[in-house]
Parts: sequence; structure tokens; C-alpha cells
Amino acid sequence: MADSRGNIPPPSRGRARARGRITAAEFVEQLERRTLQNLSSDAASTTAEPPSEAGSVSVASGSDVVPPSPIIDDGARAVFKNTSMKSSKPETSSDARGLRVTLKSGFNKVGEGGEVFPALTNYFYMNKTPNFTLYQYRVDFNPEEDSTVFKKLLVRSQEQYIGSYIFDGHMLYTTRPIPNEMRDLKAYSKRNEEEDGEPVSFSILIKPVGTVLPTSPTFLQFYNMVMRKCMTLVGMEELGRHFYDRHAAIKFKDDRLELWPGIISAIRNHDVGTLLCVEVTHKVLRMSDVWELISVMKTKCRNPEELEKICKKELIGTIVMTHYNRRTYKIDDIDFTVTPTSAFRHQDGVMTRYIDYYLKRYNIQNIPETQPMLVSIPKKKDVNKGVTGNIYLIPSLCNPTGLTDDMRKNFTLMRKLSDHLHMGPDKRKAKLDEFISKIKNTQSVKDEFQKWDIDFYPEYVTAECRKYPTESVFMGPVGSSPIPGDKNADWSRQLKGRGMLLAQELKNWIVFVPDRDSADIDQLVKQLKMAATSINVNVVQPLAIIQYNHTRMLSRIRDELNRRGEDIKFVFVVLTNNNVHNYADVKKLCILDFAVGCQCFLAKNMNSPKAKAKLSSICTKVMIQINAKLGGVPWGVKIPVKRLMILGFDVYHCSERKNQSAGALVSTTDQALTKYYSTVTFHQDKSELAKNLTGGVRESLEAFRIENDGVLPDRIVLYRDGVGEGQINYVLDIEIPQIRLAIETLYKTSCQEMARLSVIIVTKKINSRVLLERGRQSYDNVPPGTVVDNTFTLPERYDFFLVSQSVNQGTVSPTNYNVVYDDSGFRPEQMQKLSFKLCHMYYNWCGTVAVPAPCQYAHKLAYLTGIALNEKAPLSLATTLWYL
Repeated sequence: MADSRGNIPPPSRGRARARGRITAAEFVEQLERRTLQNLSSDAASTTAEPPSEAGSVSVASGSDVVPPSPIIDDGARAVFKNTSMKSSKPETSSDARGLRVTLKSGFNKVGEGGEVFPALTNYFYMNKTPNFTLYQYRVDFNPEEDSTVFKKLLVRSQEQYIGSYIFDGHMLYTTRPIPNEMRDLKAYSKRNEEEDGEPVSFSILIKPVGTVLPTSPTFLQFYNMVMRKCMTLVGMEELGRHFYDRHAAIKFKDDRLELWPGIISAIRNHDVGTLLCVEVTHKVLRMSDVWELISVMKTKCRNPEELEKICKKELIGTIVMTHYNRRTYKIDDIDFTVTPTSAFRHQDGVMTRYIDYYLKRYNIQNIPETQPMLVSIPKKKDVNKGVTGNIYLIPSLCNPTGLTDDMRKNFTLMRKLSDHLHMGPDKRKAKLDEFISKIKNTQSVKDEFQKWDIDFYPEYVTAECRKYPTESVFMGPVGSSPIPGDKNADWSRQLKGRGMLLAQELKNWIVFVPDRDSADIDQLVKQLKMAATSINVNVVQPLAIIQYNHTRMLSRIRDELNRRGEDIKFVFVVLTNNNVHNYADVKKLCILDFAVGCQCFLAKNMNSPKAKAKLSSICTKVMIQINAKLGGVPWGVKIPVKRLMILGFDVYHCSERKNQSAGALVSTTDQALTKYYSTVTFHQDKSELAKNLTGGVRESLEAFRIENDGVLPDRIVLYRDGVGEGQINYVLDIEIPQIRLAIETLYKTSCQEMARLSVIIVTKKINSRVLLERGRQSYDNVPPGTVVDNTFTLPERYDFFLVSQSVNQGTVSPTNYNVVYDDSGFRPEQMQKLSFKLCHMYYNWCGTVAVPAPCQYAHKLAYLTGIALNEKAPLSLATTLWYL
């Protein structure tokens, strides 16, 4: 029942099967039956009358949710106006920059409530409106040239004819038109000083694209080009998409690594005007080239077939930087049938060997002739420039970037790197100050800004933040008062005294341990039982503790599970190391072949001296995880809205399914948002993803109806992860209309009013930062629960930034929430508070996480499916968090 304010408390700790709850077998039977019925109805009727904008509002008595004016993008609104999905292209709405507007006119996205305080951001004003027109041209070279640096040198030699310009290697902007007779220029140059012979003659073809007015969105692109040029003027060089200072490289000679400090910059229109965002970044470069890595692998392989398999497994997906032009490429394949002595057809039609090409073009000699070739699929920008086939790279001329799995396991190395990669607020602010000082005081940068009539303000922009209180957390036993949230949103210590909100007994389980680590297994089981007692979970003695030889691990587990049959309800496996392939094999065997939950545990956590001191804490976390996998509920928070279903969706590329990705959808099925239903589909392209997502939503609604006595939710909130900037329009135009149509069909057959739908795109990897000023030149992270919905949010979006987690190292990164569709009736602060509440519900961590729990669960499920299972898990596990 709701309390006097209409809030619904979480379920009390008690039996796993509450009143009205069905067993897993009954659930599977009902879901399969309903899915077949839905498929039949879908086949009979492929279209449905579109929903109205009105929806059912059913909230707890006394709730402060108000009936809304829906916030709807025009693409979705087209579904309301038309009677079929077969209508013509829907009406769209764009702002002056061509960006889709998802913020309804007159709607105020700034929320209310919470503790208001100012915070420093990493944004700077660039406010002056230009008073001139730009002329835009495309520049082509004959013969073609792939080095952006060299192309800029060629264009610079023609500045007397072109006048003031800015050039990015492809597009050129000037303040005055270039006469027709100056659009076919000749330049003579050597590609490098060591090149023999006469300079090469280049034809520079300048083709007009159009004029750019000050109000055009292209002016922002132009501003960013000017800023990128200023980066080079302060001594930085372009590598990939960002700029780095290789002269300030930090060398780790023993590890053969270099760390290049760099800067990410972006100029964009925000709510308060045109702002420059500046963020610190680093590039990890390995001093070993790819051929050296392949040579090491070769010594460990028995035959060429094994070498090819291992090379592809270890290197595909790696980003490499070429020696000769400092460009970055992703390794998509390794071709062992092609070597540097192989010939390819050059642009002029002449067949040329790779070693001859690099000798003539870059004066590179002594290239090993037996190495295979790396294959990189052209990027979109390469295709736009006319690159049609795959790009072949010589391994000895490529340096890998980033860290390998073995490097990440090297504690000493990671500790040295963390001092630079995970900078605290004070150090990050100092690095930003250093860069801004260079921009402010370098005369050539001042001249460049003045030439283009750009005003740059070096003072940091301050944003008004609001902090919501950390949620009180409910946990057992029955009738216990909630635990107030502390400043770090952490309740790990309190959990030991309270126990689970809903405990599941661990029985009929079996333990597998390597024979060389078996001496410590009895102590581990004892510690697990003691940890379980401290959180009020009953653990029965395992049916057996079975030793295995690490070379026959899988066969030993399989034989034992086959012998014992359905008696086994849970498997506990101690692994000798954290090799991802061993972990994946165990998960695949237990989940796919036997449909039984499993827990992996590293042997070093029970037998190393350091780990033994922390074994009690480790076992407590493991038991919380096991309890959640079995269907228990460790804790909950107060949820004020009735009949609400939350969905989280994420994608991950599959390791064994060629060109396919796993899409994971996780949804809540109970009032307290503590029970979940999970499903996975596989897709090759966006259209298949949209179809699968729509089907997954239907499946999740059926699961909700089964768990709630045949009633569907009144409100549906979908948190959509894995969406890039360029994919937002597809979500608006295709995914949301299809989801709405599918939902409406289901609700009509159920004779229930259409649910209100909200779709929120969640983005974690962003460059925005907010710092809390503690005193003179002293800064700290903002506390959990901090929201920013003004200043550097975007004017065309209903968006906000939320810092939900606390970090012990580095600078906390806010998460961006872009509400692309909303007819829920929630006010902005309610949407923000709901998102923050959900960040408390991830059962793998006794504290808040960066994204809502369903989103994080979807990421875990997609990741495990992608690296290990590559198949959909059995339906009997769909109602448990078996993938934690």
C-alpha cells in the first residue's frame, strides 16, 4: 500500500514467492504462449491505428506527477497524424543548424528543488558574432595526396593567390571569392627533404561549394577549424581526432610505452551562447611495432595456421599509428596471403610493389619482406575522399596504441599510468590553465583570432548546479527503517548489519577448484557461509567440492553436471587466473548447456597473503552477487509512481558472430523496480536492431503483465545506451514510431489505455566536467546527486547532466541524459530524480553507479553475450540477473 504521501515502499524481506508471484517454470510457459499469440496477431494485422497524444495517468494518491503537454519530436508526431506506418516521409523540425529539435516550444527543461550551488566548468565563451561572409571551396590534388600536413604545405605556398584562408585538408574557407583563373593552381614540392630527384608537380583544383552566412551552422565548423589551427600554433600535432604534444611525452622505458598529453576541443552553440569545451586527454603509444608483436607470437606457435589464428585474435580491433604520416587506423583483418613484395594497382593504373611505393614515397628502406599485411576498412571520411578498397598497412611501419589486457593486469604499470590518466580536480584544472595560458598569450594565436574576428574569453564559465539528497536505502529485516544515504552514496558497511531485502537460500550447489589450489577451498567455503550469515542469507553446505586439473577444467565440469542432472541449482568455479577465454568457456558451458547460474572466483583471492586479509570483504560482495543471481533483492529505494516499467538497452559487438552485435534489453517487472526480465537479440544493421528492439519491448511488456496479474504498465521509460551523435535521428524517425506502434497494438488487444512513453538516450563518454571550488586554487569533485540542466546544455534538446556516483580517484564525469521523446507527464526534476533513484539499484556495487541500473544491467548482459555466449540464454534464466 502507498503511504500518506503516495509513495510505494519497496517489498519487505520475506519469501521469494510473494502473493500472486508465479514460479519460473510457470512464467516461461505463459511467456512462450503469449509470444506465440502475439506472433499470430502480428501476422494477421501488420498495421494499427495510431495512438492519440493522450495517455492514461495512474499515480499513487497524493503524488506530485501532473498531466502533461507531451514533449514530442516532429518525427514521432507524424505517427500520431497518419493512420499507417506506410505514410510518406514524416514532417521534421530542425533548428538553424540543421539539428533535430526535441524540445517542445515553451517547455522549460530546468528543474526545481535541491541545494543550489555554483560549479566551475571546462567551457569558455566565444560570443562575438562575425560580420563577414565566408566562401567555401573543396580542394582536390593531382596526383592525389593522403598526408594532411603535406596538403596544407602545398596550399600555403599559394597563399598569395588565395588570400586569408583556413584549410583542413579537404575544405577551404576564405573571406573573399577566389577568381576563376586562380582555381587551378600549380605547386612544386618534395614530400621530404631526403627525397632524390626533381620536385613533384601538383595541380591544386579549387571547386566552389557555396557561401556561408554568419547565421549558418557551417560557421561552427569553421570556428572549430580555426581552433584546430591554433592547436598547431601552440606546438601540438594532430593524431586521430585530437591534438597531442609529443614533445611533452612521458616515457616509460621499462614498459616500452609513451604517454602523449593532449587536448580535446569543441565549439558548439549551448544554452548560454557559443562555448568552447576544452578537456585533457592522453594517447598511449607502444614503442614496439606490430611486426615485433607478430614475431613474438610466432615463437609460441607450432604452425602457420595457429599463428594466423592467434594474430587475428590478439590484433584485430587494435588502433595503430603509422610512422610515416602519423595517421591512425583500426586493424580490421590480417591478410597472410599478401606481403610487402606484393603488387597493387596505383592511382595512375600502374602495378607497384608495396616496398617500392614506400621507398619512392617516403624513402623507407629495409622493410622485412615476409611479414603479412594489416587490413583497415576505410573510414567514412576516407570514402568521401574517393577511397574505395581496403587500406593495406605494413606491420613494421605501425605502432599499436592503447593498452593490452596483459598491461592492464600489470598493477605496477597501471599505478604509474593512473597518476597521469586519472587526474584529480586540482591537477586537471592546472593542466587546463596551462593550455588556456598558451592560447591566451601566443601571439600567432591572437593574430589568427583577430584575422577571423573571433573573441575568446579565457575565464571559465560557471554553471548553476542543484544537488538532490542521496536516497535512503531499504534493506532487511521486515519493518526496518531505511538507511539514510551518506555523502558518498555508499552503504557497504550498513549492509552487513541489516542483510538482504529479499534473501534467497543457496542450496544444491557444487564447487569446482583447481587441484593445486585445493588446500584453501575449505576456508573459502567457511568464509562464504560466514559472510552470508552477516547479510541474513542461508547457505547450505555444497553438495560436493570437486578438484580439477586446469588443463581439463571444462570436461570435468561437464561430466559432473551431466552426472548429477537437475539436482544442481548453482555452480561455483575457482579459476586459476583471470584469462577471459577461460571465464567465457565456463559461462557458456553453465548457461547455454545446463541453464544453471554460476559464479567465477579467482584463486589468488583466497590464497595470496594480501587477499586473505580482505577475504571476508570479498566473500560478502560475492554473496550479494550470488543472491541477486538467484533472484534475491539486496536493497531498494522508494518509488513514488505506480505501474511504472523501466527498460535499459545497450549493444556490444560479438566476438564469434561475424559483423553482428548483441542487443540486450533489461526491464523491470515489479512495482519496486527490483525484479527484472532480460532478453538478447542479434543484429547486423540499424534496421534489424530497430525490429529486434521493438520485439524486445513487446516481450518485456508480456513479462510485466504475467508478473502483475494481467495488467500492463501505465508508464514506460526506456533508457537507450549505445547511441552516437549521428544515430539520434534514426532513433527518432524509425525506432520510436515502431515501438509506439507495437505497444499500441498490444494495449488494444488487452483493452487497456495506451501507456505513456519516454525515451532517454544515455551517454557516459562525454568531455564536460564540473568542479567544486573549495578555496583559493583548490577544487574538488561535485557530490553525488548533482544535476546541471542549464548553461552548457543544448538549446534544441531536453537534456541534463547528472553526477550520480562518487569516485576515489580522478575527476568525476557526469552522464548526459537526452530526453528525445516524452509524454510521461513528469516534470524535469521528477525525470532527474527518477534517473538518480535508479542509479542506486545496481546490485554489483553497494553504492550509486554512473547510469540507471537497467542500463548497466543491459551493458553487462550485452558484454557477456558478446565475449562469451554469442547465443541467447535459456528463457528459464530470463527473470534472474544471472549475468552479474
